[in-house]
Amino acid sequence: MSKYQFDTITENIGNKMKEISYPKKMIENIFYVSDRGCETPVRKRTFVDTMRPFIPYCLHKINEDNYLPLNRDYKPLGMPRGTHYDYEKFHFLFLKPSEINLDILWDNGFGFGGYGYYFYSDSCTPCSNFSRYIEILNISIFLEKSDKKFQHFWKYKFNLDNDGWKRNEWKTVETRNL
Repeated sequence: MSKYQFDTITENIGNKMKEISYPKKMIENIFYVSDRGCETPVRKRTFVDTMRPFIPYCLHKINEDNYLPLNRDYKPLGMPRGTHYDYEKFHFLFLKPSEINLDILWDNGFGFGGYGYYFYSDSCTPCSNFSRYIEILNISIFLEKSDKKFQHFWKYKFNLDNDGWKRNEWKTVETRNL
């Protein structure tokens, strides 16, 4: 048994009860808020700037059994910049490997003290392509089935990050099923 407890929230959806982990519910709330008037670039930029502490930027590998979603400031979701946080104390936000799909995320290798798997990069932020970001979240966090492969989301990085592309090359094999 893990030393961490993975709390779930039970929701009543129609006539069915659905369990969702706390971190997934936190991320799911972004969809709800973003559907409320983010149709113009200015509103989208305001939304992303306001929600910066809550929008997942990457999954940080804590150990073989746990990944912690971090915001753009490398802080646990919901935490503001400017303060150092001990990631281990945010066990209630940990996601298990069985809860996520890393195949669609950019593997940035070892950095900021550990491995990071990214939902977006500085050259393709949620502001510049929010639908792409939501699609990546749906596939990687909510395990939605998709015919789109890794290269569909990351092909623009091919000439920008040769080392990174080599690290992620195994994900570009056409026979991979996501």
